Amino acid sequence: MTGLYKKDIIGQGDYAYSVPFFGESRPLLIDQLFSEKSVLEYEIELSKKNIIRKGKKLSVEIFAPNLSKGKGAFLKETASPLFDANGKLVGAIESIRDITERKQSEEAIKQSYRNLQKTMEGTVRAIVALAEKRDPYAAGHQTRVSRLACAVAREMDLPGEQIEGIRVAGLLHDIGKVYIPTDILNKPTRLTDIEMMLIKTHPSVGSEILEIIPFNWPVAQIALQHHERLNGSGYPAGLSGSEILLEAKILAVADVVEAMSNHRPYRPALGKDKALEEICNNSGILYDSDAVDVCLRVFTKNDFKFT
Repeated sequence: MTGLYKKDIIGQGDYAYSVPFFGESRPLLIDQLFSEKSVLEYEIELSKKNIIRKGKKLSVEIFAPNLSKGKGAFLKETASPLFDANGKLVGAIESIRDITERKQSEEAIKQSYRNLQKTMEGTVRAIVALAEKRDPYAAGHQTRVSRLACAVAREMDLPGEQIEGIRVAGLLHDIGKVYIPTDILNKPTRLTDIEMMLIKTHPSVGSEILEIIPFNWPVAQIALQHHERLNGSGYPAGLSGSEILLEAKILAVADVVEAMSNHRPYRPALGKDKALEEICNNSGILYDSDAVDVCLRVFTKNDFKFT
């Protein structure tokens, strides 16, 4: 496995037996078993070297650059202590296994996953661009909503994966508006009842579109629910309270704040203060109180800005 001769390893003192593996003199795993350091120092040293301890047995995965004719090899070392009848440590057995092929396979899988993530991100950005081409007044709206929603989610200390789902859902939450005629989206006057009914279909249409994409998060459901309200007065399903996903509650707050803060075809921008007043006045009624409190903190204490 190693391509090394016994004479290069056996009988070499002062850690010189490690030179054929690493090109330098250094302790191998078995030396850790005979360490005379305190328990705390010992555990800290194991942690620094990524050594795993299970009971009395130690194991570590390393890269030995001098093996395989200079190409290097990944090895898994395992050191097991030997005790005499009185429980005294008298020796140890260390085994070394070549895991290069496994490591290469793992790296290939990781690279494939990274490529898939890039493709998915490119798909998301393309969909966002398509939606904003049809609705120039909302250009940047989804991106800004996504940024605010993520800022709120981070302040709420949500897990990274959940925040990523909120980010993607924020970028795509209005994709259903591709179904709405542009003359309605850009109408500078008040919408008729029929036009408003058509506008209210965009969460359902968006959800149907997003369900096609195999996201790792409930993106379609978040988009479907982002106009639902705590008291059941929202749309499209009139959900209330715990029926609404937390991610959708956060997105609802971010969506309202961004929409009121910026210009729309039918009105000028109302400004950040009016937007924050809206969510504050309706906290616990229309909007989730935790999401509202954190959103206010994001602006007042963290000085959040859309640009």
